[in-house]
Amino acid sequence: MATLKRFWAIVVVVAKRLTAQPWLAIATVLGLVVAIGLMVSIPTYADAVYYRIFLKNISVEGSSSGTIPPLTFLFRYDGSIYGNKEWEDLVEVDRYLTEEAGSSLGLPLLQVVRYATTEPFGLFADETSAFENTVSPLAWVGFSFISDLADHITVTEGRFPVYAPPEEGAAVEVLIHEDFAVQLGIQVGETYIAYTRVRDPEGFVTDLQLPVRVAGIWKAEDPHESYWFFRPQAFTERMLVPEETFVNTLGSQMKNEVYTAVWYLVMDGHQIQHTDANALIRRTMSVVQHAATLMPNTTLGRSPLDALLDYRRSSSLLTILLYAFSIPILGLLLAFISLTSSLLTETRRNEVAVLRSRGAMAIQMVGIAALESLLLGAVALGLSMPIGQSIARLMGQARSFLDFGAQLDALRVTVTMGTLRLGMLAVAVGMVAQVFPAFGAASHTIVSYKREQARMLRKPWWQRIGLDVLLFIPAAYGAYILRSQGVLVDLQSRFGGAPFDNPLLFLIPALGITALALFFLRFIPLIMSGVAWVVSHTRSVGLLMAARHLARSPSFYNTPLLLLILTLSLSAFTASLAHTLDRHLYDKTYYEAGADLRFLERGEGNLATGLGGLLGGAPGGEDTNAAPQEEGPRWFFLPVTEYLNAPGVEAVMRVARYPMTAQLSTGRSNGVFLGVERAQVPSISYWRHDFARDSLGALMNLLAVQRDGVLVPQDFLRENF
Repeated sequence: MATLKRFWAIVVVVAKRLTAQPWLAIATVLGLVVAIGLMVSIPTYADAVYYRIFLKNISVEGSSSGTIPPLTFLFRYDGSIYGNKEWEDLVEVDRYLTEEAGSSLGLPLLQVVRYATTEPFGLFADETSAFENTVSPLAWVGFSFISDLADHITVTEGRFPVYAPPEEGAAVEVLIHEDFAVQLGIQVGETYIAYTRVRDPEGFVTDLQLPVRVAGIWKAEDPHESYWFFRPQAFTERMLVPEETFVNTLGSQMKNEVYTAVWYLVMDGHQIQHTDANALIRRTMSVVQHAATLMPNTTLGRSPLDALLDYRRSSSLLTILLYAFSIPILGLLLAFISLTSSLLTETRRNEVAVLRSRGAMAIQMVGIAALESLLLGAVALGLSMPIGQSIARLMGQARSFLDFGAQLDALRVTVTMGTLRLGMLAVAVGMVAQVFPAFGAASHTIVSYKREQARMLRKPWWQRIGLDVLLFIPAAYGAYILRSQGVLVDLQSRFGGAPFDNPLLFLIPALGITALALFFLRFIPLIMSGVAWVVSHTRSVGLLMAARHLARSPSFYNTPLLLLILTLSLSAFTASLAHTLDRHLYDKTYYEAGADLRFLERGEGNLATGLGGLLGGAPGGEDTNAAPQEEGPRWFFLPVTEYLNAPGVEAVMRVARYPMTAQLSTGRSNGVFLGVERAQVPSISYWRHDFARDSLGALMNLLAVQRDGVLVPQDFLRENF
């Protein structure tokens, strides 16, 4: 009962604090909202980028028409490679892929499409048809079924085929594509003969003839619908029948009727996160192995497996890069949370001392601080999530450094469990930052608190242990590595250069800034003492008191001043680094292209007229006995001036690029030979002053002086001559 009363007392004090100082509570919440919002924006943005990379990878693996949904799995059995099968051999794998594979993959199943086809039959016209030739096949077609076909097609003529129990001599009703019907002139109601030769297990070959009646002509209701695992035109030479007809009628009249079988699974991937990649890879491999166990040689023809593997590699590299950039920012935000919590606790030290003098327990003081910080942190966490999403969307609009122009819907921004955990971690840090000073405040009464205030002249703990000096050691080592490396970014690398292999190099400047800031704070009291000495010779009493207070009480302003220095310094560093990388990408792209636009013209080929006799004889009236002209193929190109008529083109030149091998005294050297139009190069080509000691115009003049000369890098001359 006593414990319950103490807890109730804590709740009452916290409620009175929040109601008595609402603006202080609001200011604290707003500070936490901004800090937590910035913290959660980084994983939110990273998750959105991961998802976009994932969808991009899958779209590359999908169909060229782009109609295949991202998360699709296409299992198939190919009889042309592994031999035809009876439908009974596929029953178990068919049941597993249709009923259990979706749950095994761990994703909501949107659609399952099953498809099977026979070997091609020769389609012959019978005596009653309008075709004169009844000896040669009109086409080679196979009998096929597609599950739920009637819901996704339009029967333009006739009707959908109806299953009838197999009877000897009865015609099989089929559905044919309208393109096939137009191609052969087939009409609804006509009867044809499907013929093939069947080899039994003993090796004997028998003829199989099936009467076929065209029940209807179809076309796809929506060719771009996700239902179509192949383009609808791929079924042009297929006679579609109901599943019962395929299994019962065809299965009873031929052996090993299944030539190809396909199971097409469409999954719902709206809720998939980048953290699900590894689990989905494992589940996909498990389903593939189980399907191959039920039916040997069942393979996975299309799936996001390769995209998932590539996605996992890309996401790990991007994680290193993002957090290498964001760790200094996260450190600043954590320092801000600690500072605001410390200032909040400092303003209430006198209140805590009075309560302790009146009999309050130390654990109650700590409980008050913990409960208050928990309530404020919970409110801030709820408000910071939309703030973090907005910041992530703004980051997604950035096309380059300080250039915002992408669409608002470019990224799918959602709150994930990882984002929520990071937000709760920030709240926990805020609680620790607010509760930890409460331990010290709760140990004082009003008398000991006033005595402690008089003793706040000693140096802070980080100066007493020399932390600022110790931080110079790793900072100096990192600076040495950067200087030895020579460049910040390896120009030949892409997600694999030095800064990405060693993310600590991104942190070295931040570490150096922190060390310099801490070291500079050592001299602030000395500087303020000098200012106070100078002011003491004047009559400005207020300025003298302020200077002496700053000189004698550095602990009051060390943390805010340190936070201000780090914020401004790291902001300048991050902006400079981002601008450097952005400029590097700009220069790299221009260096690879060579100019604003590079256009590859293949020309137009034309065989010489002298080859006419070889292609079917000379035109009438010509002497066929005349000797052929000695002319070979010719290639024609547009005049280069024609490109000047294109909108926005101000100058143009031709460039020839050929691989070459130079024979030197030291051996062979492979390279690239570039042929350019000397007069146009300076006005068109991308050039930077550090490419060579001379200007581009001067180099082109050297070529003009010596027409058989070439320009080569100085390193090449230094190594070989």
